[in-house]
Amino acid sequence: MLHVNRTIYMPTDLLQAFSKHTGLSWSSIEIEGAVCDAMAEAMKPRSEQAPAPQAAMVGGYQWKQLFLPVGTMLRASFGRDPYYAVVDGNEIKYGEFSLSPSAFANLQGSGNRNAWKAVWLRFPGFRDWVRADECRAMRQAATARMFEPSEPFEPSDPDPQPAHNAGDYQREYTENKPSGSDAVPLSNFSGPGTHGA
Repeated sequence: MLHVNRTIYMPTDLLQAFSKHTGLSWSSIEIEGAVCDAMAEAMKPRSEQAPAPQAAMVGGYQWKQLFLPVGTMLRASFGRDPYYAVVDGNEIKYGEFSLSPSAFANLQGSGNRNAWKAVWLRFPGFRDWVRADECRAMRQAATARMFEPSEPFEPSDPDPQPAHNAGDYQREYTENKPSGSDAVPLSNFSGPGTHGA
């Protein structure tokens, strides 16, 4: 395999994250093979279209920051008498009526109840009821975590084992580590698959 002696710069945090992801030391020669494998995988042709979601999965109700999938049950009560609604398609259905969460929370009583505090939710596949404002707080916390800076990487094992199966390029680097004499200076490189003068 022809190797080009070319320095490619990348941000330190990206290299450290890639090192952590692969389980390879960022300063080892083997990580070069893992980078090549990742590049080769990224360039593979992808299928034209992702499969369409099943009809049962389509729909749901967007309640501000909180998405309620089809089949989500809503429960509120007044005077210890509970009443229920369900997300059907893109609507909250109470019998034949389509309601907003606020209208559902205020079906009974004085009409000034906060739906986030008065409505309890049970999501499809779950048996427990959770108050709507708790779901909203969990969603906000999860969203905030997505935008927190990642912790700096500190290798705990000086020679960690790869966390994934080695690809063709990584195996090549591991089995036949290129030496300085194997590398081709960039000035002699005419393009992929060709040898320079």
